[in-house]
Amino acid sequence: MQHSRFSGLRSKLFAAAFAVATGFAFFSVNNAQAQVIPGDLDHLKCYEARDENPLSEKHLNLFNKYGVEQGCRIRTRTPLYCTPTSKFVLEDPDSNGDDLRGDELKTDFLCYKMRCPTNPVRVLEVDDQFGHRRIKIKDAKMICTPTLSQPALP
Repeated sequence: MQHSRFSGLRSKLFAAAFAVATGFAFFSVNNAQAQVIPGDLDHLKCYEARDENPLSEKHLNLFNKYGVEQGCRIRTRTPLYCTPTSKFVLEDPDSNGDDLRGDELKTDFLCYKMRCPTNPVRVLEVDDQFGHRRIKIKDAKMICTPTLSQPALP
């Protein structure tokens, strides 16, 4: 039962990541030269990841604007690798499609499945490039950690 809940979550995360953070254009002559990326890298595009890390569990205490969450558990194999991305909405002829709401991101992230003790549901009013909406925030399901990455050796 737990597996199906995470599978559904993964599907929703992938759908959201692809809908929100689709890169428009990358220009590259070859891997040795730098890529030219238009716009601000203020979105994350997440890719399915499979790593070779042995499966284990870590216990965490987390702190954010909602307070302290103690006793959270993560699995140390990552299902997602996310990288900063610029996004342009093609259906918006009155703008260049870039969204100026977020700060530029400079780091890639690995995201891990997480379980924390139950928290109260929070209701938020949020606004993004796709509209204004009211959302309910339930229990946290993932935590993303900044990475230092480099090409793997063959």
